[in-house]
Amino acid sequence: MIKVNIVNPTRLIEFVVGSGGVTHGALCVVDSNTAIEGAADIATQIIIGVAADDYDEGDIGIFYPLTGVEMEIDVDTTGTKTTFAAADVGQDFDISVSSHDFFIDPDDTTGPLILSSYDNTRNTAMARVNPLYLYAG
Repeated sequence: MIKVNIVNPTRLIEFVVGSGGVTHGALCVVDSNTAIEGAADIATQIIIGVAADDYDEGDIGIFYPLTGVEMEIDVDTTGTKTTFAAADVGQDFDISVSSHDFFIDPDDTTGPLILSSYDNTRNTAMARVNPLYLYAG
């Protein structure tokens, strides 16, 4: 699950939930004018935000916007690169997804997440979303 820091409760996003529904803490993207859970290669999609709860298809979901927000996200430790280094701070990374769990992927430097800091002991990172990939609604 993604933890969003410094949320402005007056600026939550409402969006119709699309195919398959979404789970609490999921990073969601626009698909056919609905919100769905993001997947790897998310850099090709527009990110709505993080789901505030579990929602079924057709529900009006509430999403935490990620404009100017830092979020804590677990690090994917299943690939070749399993930790971050000082040189990675400020670099772009993609996500990986496994059973509705979202991770920052140290192996994939083509994504919309910009690494702010990391904790290799806890396998977590702080990241922001590049504004180019954010829903502007």
